[in-house]
This record gives sequence, structure tokens and C-alpha cells, in this order.
Amino acid sequence: MRRPRPVPRWQVVVGAVLIGFGVASIASGGTGGGGRDPRCGDSRVDVAYATPAEAGEICVALADVVRYFRAVGFRIVPRISVIVQTRPAAGASRDARMHGFLDTPGQKIVVFRAPDLAPWGVERDRDLASSFIRHEFVHMAILQVLPTDYVRLRPEWHEFIAYVAQLALMDDALRDRVLARYPDVEAATELTAINELTYAMDPDRFAITAYRTYLARGRDRFGRSAAEVSDRPTADVVSAPTLIASHATFANDRHCRGA
Repeated sequence: MRRPRPVPRWQVVVGAVLIGFGVASIASGGTGGGGRDPRCGDSRVDVAYATPAEAGEICVALADVVRYFRAVGFRIVPRISVIVQTRPAAGASRDARMHGFLDTPGQKIVVFRAPDLAPWGVERDRDLASSFIRHEFVHMAILQVLPTDYVRLRPEWHEFIAYVAQLALMDDALRDRVLARYPDVEAATELTAINELTYAMDPDRFAITAYRTYLARGRDRFGRSAAEVSDRPTADVVSAPTLIASHATFANDRHCRGA
């Protein structure tokens, strides 16, 4: 009998993160930052050029993401600088369309003040702005738990994970407003539809597709996707379906580590 190949740790980690979003969002009821300690505490996070209110929101967003990863078995010890900047003028650079970004070589996150942007056609407020800070902290967390395999995930799948987290950790009312703007956007019928082109064409729609795909497929179907591709060779850069690990494998991995 042919023995199944062990699932690589990076697949276990990413699968665990995706599997856990439903648990985290149910447990929190959508965070929205309510009731969180606005201090970054003992984390090694430097916040620069932020107002006191902005610094508080950044630390709340960090706490939300660290708490989520801890809930699914991964201890995040942030070591990063967060720099708050005024967004470049429209047309000046690609940054003019961005809310922020993670600079992996420099170990920093840049957060833009972008009051004129209305992602998903929803007026930007503090809760919406904070959700984009969480988005960047999720990228940071994935980098920390997968330091050697981070680049093996295609960019669109990094964004898939970050957008699912962003929407899952939103306040329920805000998430409902965002989703209501896209009644025509459905879950992807094939995971290959999650690709670089669909992300580049319209990141806002990509985010809604990602979240609805996650909801529609759920834990079990993500696990089956992994099983279906478990015997296929892994490319240097990992394609869409292969990044999902089974819930059973994750549970076994946590048991072995005593998590």
C-alpha cells in the first residue's frame, strides 16, 4: 500500500489559519476593536509618525491579529515598525491606490492616511481603516510563522488569506455593509479562479470573492481540496489548491506539539 506523503508544515499552517477564521469570528462576534487594550504592551512594535488615536488603533489591530493566531495554535511575537504616512497624491505612484503595505526586507508596515478612498464603495471611517491595518498585520503574522516558505505562496494567495481575515475580524455591521455592495459576486467555483489576474483586475471584488469562497467551501471542502492534490508535485511557487491543508492534519499537528 502506498503511504500518503506527510503534509508540509507550510500547508498545515496556512490550512490552520484559514480553518480557524470561522471559529475566531464566531467567538469574537466581529471585533471592531471593541474592549481592547489600546497599548501594544510588551510587543517589539515601534509606531512612528502616528497621532495618539492612530497609535491606539494600530495596537488594537495588532492585538486582534495576535489573539486570533494564538487561538489557532501559533504564537506571534511581533517585531516590526509601523510607519503612518500621508498617502501619495493620485497618479504619483502605485501607492496612491493603496491603504498600506508590508515591506518584508525592511521589517516594516506602512499605513497610509487615505480619507478620500472608499474601498468597496463604503465611506471610510475608523473601523474600516482599522480593518486594513489588520490586513497588513496578517501578512506580518504569516511571514513570522512561515519564515522560510513565505515566498512559496503566490501573491494572490497571500491576499486571499489577508482579505478573509480582514472581513472575518470586522464588526458584523460593517462586514454586512461591505458584502451588501456586491450582491452579484459569488464564491469561486474552482480554486484556480483565485489567481494573479483576478486580483489585479479588481482587488475589491477579489476580496469579496475570497470571503464568499471561504464561507461556501468551509473547513471540510478545503480539506478535500488538499486531499485531491496531495499526490501532485509541488512547484517552486505554490499554486492555488495546494495551499489548503486538512483540518485533521492540523489537529494532529497541534496535538503532537501539545498546543
